[in-house]
Amino acid sequence: MYLIRFSILLFLSVTLQQVVVAQEIIEVVDTSGVVIVSFDEEVVKDADGKVLYTVKGNLIFEGKSDRQNDIELLVESSDIFHKKKIGKVLSESMTEVVYTVIKGGFFLGDGNIDPLYLLAYYEKDENDHLFIINGANDSVLAYIHNMTVPNAVLVAFMHTIIRAFDIDKKVIDKVKIAKSDPDGSNIANTQGSIRRLWNTGNDVFVWDGQMLTRKWNSFDYEEWTFDGYSLRRAWYPGNEEFVWDGYVMRRRWFSSPDEFEWDGTILRRRFGTFREEYIIQGNIIKRYLENNPDDEWQIDGEIPIPIIALVVFDLLRK
Repeated sequence: MYLIRFSILLFLSVTLQQVVVAQEIIEVVDTSGVVIVSFDEEVVKDADGKVLYTVKGNLIFEGKSDRQNDIELLVESSDIFHKKKIGKVLSESMTEVVYTVIKGGFFLGDGNIDPLYLLAYYEKDENDHLFIINGANDSVLAYIHNMTVPNAVLVAFMHTIIRAFDIDKKVIDKVKIAKSDPDGSNIANTQGSIRRLWNTGNDVFVWDGQMLTRKWNSFDYEEWTFDGYSLRRAWYPGNEEFVWDGYVMRRRWFSSPDEFEWDGTILRRRFGTFREEYIIQGNIIKRYLENNPDDEWQIDGEIPIPIIALVVFDLLRK
């Protein structure tokens, strides 16, 4: 679930092996080696030495304090890396779930272990070095020199990183967008067609508000449904399902190069080349930085972006 790019991991693994850190101090550093936050003698400090949190047992206190009124988080998980048991991190009131944790992953809120809610996660390399990975794009945010870090300290570190990079706010915005059409009513009111602008042939697809099919000689394996959030093969689902958060379309059940993002004008394959970028101008879709008349498309009506991505990136049969 939580795979990161081998080249980045290898580079940082080598870097980690070259760094010697005092055993009693645990440091979290960014990808350039600059310390972001550290833990020493029960306290978590920022790069300037300011005390952010005090960690005692499964309690995380704000600042240099162990008073009940200063509790920041309560960790209800003995092992955040447990593969089956779901843990929780509660707020100071002990009633609100701030994070749900499992397999090193931190999800927003209570029990939402869906990729849409993934904030960030810990990943260990083959040498047991710890990396903190952004759940939105699997990019490395930071890493930890030390092999063994107390469970609650790992939570404190992750809490700090999530806040520092505004990851929680970004995920909240994504959830709002994804859930703005919970019953699919807005999507159901859209309809139209998409076809090649030149040399059309059989490449004409029809969207009826629920399903995408070929206009002629439609084959059931190529027919897909979309409800505003989940995009799946209609008749042979299996693992062929994508999720859409309003910005990014990615496979739901496994990591894959098939991830696509939309910025309001450009539709591109994430981590791809300029050859995998399309610009939408009016009702015409074409390669952004490459003149290729054979790969220009025309939209008639209103078609959701994920449906367009299915067609232009040739995902119907993948």
